[in-house]
Amino acid sequence: MSASPWQSPVGDPEKIDVITNRLYKSGVRGVDLFLVVAGPLDLDDRTVEVVAQKFRGYCQYVKSPAFAGEFGPPVEARVRIAIRSDWEIPEEIIEMIGGIADEEQVPAELGIFYEDPPEATDEEPVLDATKMYPYVVPRSYFDLPEGLPAEVAAQMGQSWMPQQEGFVLPLRNDIVTTLVVSTDDGQMLRCLQPEDLERAGLDPAKAHSLALANLERLARDGTTFQTATRALGNNGRPVIVWHGHWLAASCIVLPWLYDWAKKAVQNEEFGISIPQGEVMVLFPWGEAGFIEDIKSWIKNLVAGMDKLITFELFRLTPAGISPLVETES
Repeated sequence: MSASPWQSPVGDPEKIDVITNRLYKSGVRGVDLFLVVAGPLDLDDRTVEVVAQKFRGYCQYVKSPAFAGEFGPPVEARVRIAIRSDWEIPEEIIEMIGGIADEEQVPAELGIFYEDPPEATDEEPVLDATKMYPYVVPRSYFDLPEGLPAEVAAQMGQSWMPQQEGFVLPLRNDIVTTLVVSTDDGQMLRCLQPEDLERAGLDPAKAHSLALANLERLARDGTTFQTATRALGNNGRPVIVWHGHWLAASCIVLPWLYDWAKKAVQNEEFGISIPQGEVMVLFPWGEAGFIEDIKSWIKNLVAGMDKLITFELFRLTPAGISPLVETES
């Protein structure tokens, strides 16, 4: 008796199986793209290849102008690519799709479901202001993806940055502070929009005040952010790195950061860098040669990372931050 011919357990590798809308706890509607498994996945080369091809197609679709034209610019907080299977998925395949997502740098959350996820609801929960935070990003964070259909680009302009006065605050040069909301377990959910504040009865000034207070609470709890100290330069100057959390760079707006650095390093003058979203570097001010060393060290520190912010250095003063004058000594 001959064996049954091999069939793809994920159907047509060129097809997107299911796209649904989902309402998150904050009230925003997200997009779920489901890759539906019709039979057990094994490690046969043909199975692995077809799953990889189909999953990569999902990633590329999320990044495409067609997706942005229909659902808006994709951000990880509101887009999810999920595999729906009645059979356990081999760990090797799970690792493979994670690797593909990293290669494609797809702005989407990943998920695996062994039963149908909860259905979307039409309820509109009010924003939980205790989970709102200031979020420091480059202005280019709000740029629309290239290749959008002309009618979409005409409607949205050159940026999806909220235009309400006081909603997005300039920090320095092309760096701004916006507002985000986190999930119950502290992960970033999405950027807020003016209508979120309107539903919650908040104006931008009050929202930024509450968000900063929430960030201060996280920074003072002693567990959310990790710190590491390194000796750099001929004189072994202490360099302090805040890391390990998606809000680490946003801590540059903490009003008591200078006092914290002064106590930690026993110095009066400081430089500060926020090269990447999960990294903030504080260092005692030094001569031009040391500044060049710190620049090079910081670039190596975040090499290969995404979500870069800026390699510009700033002065940290009791009044906040200001541009660094590198010719000073």
